[in-house]
Amino acid sequence: MFECKHHHRIAGIAILVVALALTTFLVFRTYEIIKSTQNYSREISVDAQGVSYSTPDLATIGLGVSTEDSTADKAVENNTKKMNEVLSKIKELGIESKDIQTTNYYLSPKYEWTQDKGSFQNGYMISQDVIIKVRDLTKVGEVLTVSTKAGANVVGNVSFSIEDPEKAKTEARDIAIAKVKEKAKMIAEQTGLKLGKVTSYYEYQDYNYGKGGGYPMMAEGGGATTSDLVTIEPGQEATTLTVTLTYKVY
Repeated sequence: MFECKHHHRIAGIAILVVALALTTFLVFRTYEIIKSTQNYSREISVDAQGVSYSTPDLATIGLGVSTEDSTADKAVENNTKKMNEVLSKIKELGIESKDIQTTNYYLSPKYEWTQDKGSFQNGYMISQDVIIKVRDLTKVGEVLTVSTKAGANVVGNVSFSIEDPEKAKTEARDIAIAKVKEKAKMIAEQTGLKLGKVTSYYEYQDYNYGKGGGYPMMAEGGGATTSDLVTIEPGQEATTLTVTLTYKVY
């Protein structure tokens, strides 16, 4: 009987020692977790968008001459004559050679099909396309008008842009940063957080592809008169920049 009680007492002491050891370990681990968590930096990221509107200062016009004839030599000769006349008239408006670039020159046989003959070659087709940069936007209508009068029969893809976009980007960036600071201040006031120093900065620009474009259109040479200039409106270009600032908070 005494031996049984002795064994129970030893077992109780062992359980108590284990419990104390486990409690000590859990308390220590809890302290370590809290201490480790407190070492993590607390941050918030705030973003905002800035938009700057600018009047374009550069127009880009795509135009060309397409000719069909019975032989390759005739097609090339006639097409070259028309294109040289088009470029001559454009240069008379003050457009410099450095702002004129050939983008396509293509000569190929022309095929037709009839019930009796099936598919057969019927002459040649040649096309030459150029890109014109117009820096004086008041001359865009004149360039289109004199080009079609001189023989350009493929005209289109008129687009406007800002030649030096950095000024517009700087303005958009300033607007975005001001918005971010105001937004961060409002968040701090509403949540009770205190803003610390900025730890990171990120920005990206939103691009709107396809602005000012269009499909080429066929035009009959000589269809315009000197008193009936094409009216082209450049409008405004929007430069959009998104800024993200990351703050330490307390």
